[in-house]
Amino acid sequence: MASAHAAGLCGVLNVSPPTKDQATYVTKENTRSWPERHDSVAVDPATGDVTDRANWADCPPAARMTSWGINAHMGEPACHAAMAVGMGVVFALLV
Repeated sequence: MASAHAAGLCGVLNVSPPTKDQATYVTKENTRSWPERHDSVAVDPATGDVTDRANWADCPPAARMTSWGINAHMGEPACHAAMAVGMGVVFALLV
């Protein structure tokens, strides 16, 4: 957890231990309130070093809009504004 926090992850964190196919702990953010956070890091259990990182900001806009739509559908109030903006962008592109 200390390595994940040092790498900038915060909020609700899910930690997956190493498996046969994967030699690292994987720590993922799971914050669905605004701003939404889904960054993840892989941490070497022997050294505590971060060996890989996936940033939510690097995901394609369509993937982020889909996540916001799901959260808005599930009743997450902070995502309603993001969904409205996303729908406005899609509408503007289609017209």
